[in-house]
Amino acid sequence: MALLLLTMFSTPAIAHNVEIAGEIAGTWHIEPHHNPRAGEPAKVWIALTRKGGAVLPLEQANCQLAVYRQPYTQGDPPLLQPQLKAIAVEQYQGIPGAEVIFPAPGLYELELGCVPKTAGTFEPFEMQSAVTVAAGTAQGVPAPTDLLPTDLLPTDLLPTDLLPTATPTPATLDADRREKTQDHDRSKEQNTVISGIIAAALGLALLIILSRRSPKS
Repeated sequence: MALLLLTMFSTPAIAHNVEIAGEIAGTWHIEPHHNPRAGEPAKVWIALTRKGGAVLPLEQANCQLAVYRQPYTQGDPPLLQPQLKAIAVEQYQGIPGAEVIFPAPGLYELELGCVPKTAGTFEPFEMQSAVTVAAGTAQGVPAPTDLLPTDLLPTDLLPTDLLPTATPTPATLDADRREKTQDHDRSKEQNTVISGIIAAALGLALLIILSRRSPKS
């Protein structure tokens, strides 16, 4: 008895979602470990069995798998329609399976619909299974702009002190020097003219003052 209890408690339990539609039972499996992650491939397979335990292989049925993002309303188009193929898993041979990549974390519903390839072998059925998708590895995260070379960024996004400046050439330096010299010469000439005008004005004023002080004859 103790050995039986030890075995029961030491065996990890994985909850499989079992759906029954008429005489067909479907056990849903999602790998890895019933914990799919967004953006990463997950393997979905459904063990279909008839009443009594016989496997219903995909070769005897036309089945379609649809993936919906919850919440959704009846009649909404599926988000994904993965291609089903016959696979062998554990003791099940030829059962329907597919690879699914959920685009984002959240709650989804998987829906399997099957009709018999040979009429009368079983009744058409649909079965659903809800699945919670965890966050996966981030894809396509843009690099921060402060890590990019400034020559790869639009200039209107750069501070003015980071804008690229042209390296002056010898010809440019000579032209700058000539322009500064010409500006200096023009300023000097202007100062000379102004000084002359001021001197002339002072001389004229002095003559006027002296003429007024002279005695009348």
